[in-house]
Amino acid sequence: MPVIPLSKLLNPDAKDDEDLSEYERELFAWGRVNHRILQNQFRPLWLSEVRCVWPQTDTLRRAVNLPFFISYHPDLWNPDERVVAEIKSQSVESEGRDQAILQLSSYAHFLGAKKAKLLLYEVRVVGEEEVEVVPLEKLRSVWLEGWKRLVRLGRVVLK
Repeated sequence: MPVIPLSKLLNPDAKDDEDLSEYERELFAWGRVNHRILQNQFRPLWLSEVRCVWPQTDTLRRAVNLPFFISYHPDLWNPDERVVAEIKSQSVESEGRDQAILQLSSYAHFLGAKKAKLLLYEVRVVGEEEVEVVPLEKLRSVWLEGWKRLVRLGRVVLK
């Protein structure tokens, strides 16, 4: 049973690291530095980079009617308050913003979160926005579309 990273499901056409230009690599590296700085500011109440696979049992996967498992790692997760947060650059544009909301919504369902927040940064946090969680049924169709596209692109090989 394949395990697909959520980021690939939501953005099947994204370039792999080795396909990035030198400039793009530098931008991503700078983004990762900002992520780390912000994640450290939220400790110890928040966990960062929680790595998980969902649904974690085959029974769950079949209940959601998926031909794959989803791997994911939220930027920040507060298990006590049940809040999940995604860190994005303040300059995130409409398509990237929509993708971030789908990503956050997925995390909210995966973790049983009560709230989902988008934290916008430009070196430091400049904005915080609670997002409305997209229903699971709508997400399932988005995941399946991403899956079909990945298969067509040959980025997921069916055995």
